[in-house]
Amino acid sequence: MGARLLVVDFSIRFQQMVNSGGTGGTLLTALFGPSLEIPVKGGGQDAQGRQRPPEVVLHPSLVAGLVFGTLVPVDPPLTNAQLAGKGFLTMGRFGVERMFGPILGVGAEIEGGYHYLLGASGVANGKDHSAGWQMGGFATVAFHLGV
Repeated sequence: MGARLLVVDFSIRFQQMVNSGGTGGTLLTALFGPSLEIPVKGGGQDAQGRQRPPEVVLHPSLVAGLVFGTLVPVDPPLTNAQLAGKGFLTMGRFGVERMFGPILGVGAEIEGGYHYLLGASGVANGKDHSAGWQMGGFATVAFHLGV
């Protein structure tokens, strides 16, 4: 049981924000970067003596990529007219995951980072851009494809 040091994290996320009036803006991100996979509870051995995958894994990572934001829920298909901002995002993540076999993992993740968005319209921080720090906590369900 040891850490896997060269894991590439590539994720595409769609986040729907919720506010007191119901659904609010959305974020669509495409992020890429290095990640570690640190087993904290081994899976033991099967009846033939082969090592099973770990049951509990920690996932620290650092990712960066593109982000697109809207001020209201997306009306598919997403068009440039719906975008309130598009830009760059960097983020550090730390997650813990309970594995159910080699593919399915359920866990929790905290993350924080910095964004810089150039605005199409209605941006929060300025006339032509939005920049700042963000953080969040998430429950996760992940499918590890091993590609």
